Amino acid sequence: MTAPITITINGENITTLEEDSFSVTSILGQTVDTANITIYDKNSELIIPEQVDIAITRTGTGERIFGGLTSMPEASTDGLSRWYKLSCQDYTVLLDATMVFASYPSGFTYDGLSGDKAIIANLFEKAGISLGGGEAPPCEIEARTYVGQALSGMAAMYFNYTSLREAMTTIANYAGWNFYVDYDKHLHYYYKDSDTAPFNLSSSPNGTTSIGYRNLKWKRDGTSVRNFYVMFGTNLFSGLQTYYLSSNGSATTLTLGLADLGRNIILQPPPGYKTILVDINTGTDGTPVWTAKTVGTDGIDTLTSVDCLHNASQQTLSFATPPPNLTNSLRIRGVFMLNGGQADASSESITKYGRIFSKRLVASDANSAAAMAAKLANYKSQYAFALNSCTLTVDDDMFPTADRFKVGQWVHLTNEVLNQGYTSPPLNEKGFMIHSITTRCLGGQKLVYTLDLRDWFTDTAI
Repeated sequence: MTAPITITINGENITTLEEDSFSVTSILGQTVDTANITIYDKNSELIIPEQVDIAITRTGTGERIFGGLTSMPEASTDGLSRWYKLSCQDYTVLLDATMVFASYPSGFTYDGLSGDKAIIANLFEKAGISLGGGEAPPCEIEARTYVGQALSGMAAMYFNYTSLREAMTTIANYAGWNFYVDYDKHLHYYYKDSDTAPFNLSSSPNGTTSIGYRNLKWKRDGTSVRNFYVMFGTNLFSGLQTYYLSSNGSATTLTLGLADLGRNIILQPPPGYKTILVDINTGTDGTPVWTAKTVGTDGIDTLTSVDCLHNASQQTLSFATPPPNLTNSLRIRGVFMLNGGQADASSESITKYGRIFSKRLVASDANSAAAMAAKLANYKSQYAFALNSCTLTVDDDMFPTADRFKVGQWVHLTNEVLNQGYTSPPLNEKGFMIHSITTRCLGGQKLVYTLDLRDWFTDTAI
């Protein structure tokens, strides 16, 4: 019988070396999928370095079950042969390994795109960090084909040397959408309720619109119920601030020492810029003439490529040539962050449980009042009521077509045994999001899938 999967490493087919020990775990959205494979290298000829491409495809359809990198190969010897245990990570890991630095003003547009779609495309194509200055290469992950648009206009956003995954998480949380990277290096960004599974799951399947399952296990968890929330530590941008700095004509490093409303501040780039704005006075104190200077980041750039270096944490500016001896020698413009906060509550949850369960939240990546409100709404929808979850197993031969389940999809589940008074409303009225899928190959001949189904939004108390 033909093996149900094909495995390639850097394009080389190694399927015949796979020793029936294979599993892929795919988890919703913002985590890295993993694959574990055992390979028997009888003649000790195979070379498997770390961080090379690996692909696992379904032999019959060519659809990828996994695509990523061999992150941690292990080897052991057996006489003159070798055994490999390959621990692999999917291409989402590239989001962790790509650092971005960019600020986006409200209403940002890019290459004919607007809103969150424009910010995402720019982050993946232009906002990476390069060596030695210049334009950064685009990320390997393609971020247009399967990227939808939640908002045509976005609040200002600022990503200060953060990973692409953290940036995408901020955007997705703000919009209330999901994202994931598929096994062909495409970013998917979509509305949480819009991706419906091709089949429902039923204890009485019809074989066309619903399929059967086994090993159903159900759990309701009320340990995380929270219905009153106060959010602290969020970051809100000030308006554009202008400061003037004096120089004695000989110092090459000047301390900003900036304060606003009686507190020290750390100046940040204004929206639309990657650095603060620094102008030098080429005129006089009475008649200043402001000439823009290029600004780099201290510790990353050098004074051979830019006019001055900004150290945000130490609040200093360094120059190769001292600024002129003037009271208003430099003009500095930028923004700084303010602490903000909001509170919210779920009256439905308080009524249901008859008491208040409170939660203190910190969301340092919410840099607008709208982003704060979105984070509160997202948290309330997930934790206001007890969370339902279940696991079950689906055999590959249960599917009537080549379509399979994917994480993030909504699926409808029915079960006549659990439906008898276990929940209210009944189980047969409940929909779930597929949180994770673990794929295994039994005996080298048959694929089976273990699904973890969970509530995503619990807008109705059950």
